[in-house]
Amino acid sequence: MKAIESPAAGLLLSRCVLSDSESMPVEVARWLADHAHLPAEDQTRVRELYEKQIEEVISDSEREELDDYTEVIATIDILRARAKSIVRKAA
Repeated sequence: MKAIESPAAGLLLSRCVLSDSESMPVEVARWLADHAHLPAEDQTRVRELYEKQIEEVISDSEREELDDYTEVIATIDILRARAKSIVRKAA
C-alpha cells in the first residue's frame, strides 16, 4: 500500500473518514474503538523522532515526518473517540 505523502492528502483522508461518523454502524464503531492504532513499527519511529526532537538533532525532513505522524495520530484519536461514543450510545 502506498503511503500518504502530503499533509493535504492526510487532511483530505481525515475529512472523508470523519465526515459522517455518527451514522457509523455499531459493529464498525466497536472494531475501530478496539483496533484503530498505528502499527508497532510506526510507533517505534514516532518515539525515535520525538527523542531526536527533544535532543534537538532532528532534521527538517524528520520534523515534517513527525508532523505527518502527529496529524495521523490526532485523526485516529478522534475516530476512536467517536467510535467509542457510538458504542456507548448503542449499549
